Amino acid sequence: MSNGWTRDGATHDQIAAAVDSAVQSARAQLPKGKSLTNCVGCGIVIPESRRIALPGVCHCVACQNSIESK
Repeated sequence: MSNGWTRDGATHDQIAAAVDSAVQSARAQLPKGKSLTNCVGCGIVIPESRRIALPGVCHCVACQNSIESK
């Protein structure tokens, strides 16, 4: 990618900046806030470990998989 006209490491810096931007974007899309105790989709109890791991979660694993596969 380097064309000889850029300083050493410039290409690496561009890639690192793009990765950092993508990570920040992904984090911004994660649910936030208080997790629900019961799934919005089917009503079953969402396990505490899932509620702790994903703050703001409102679906059980099965319903979330169904949503993401659409």
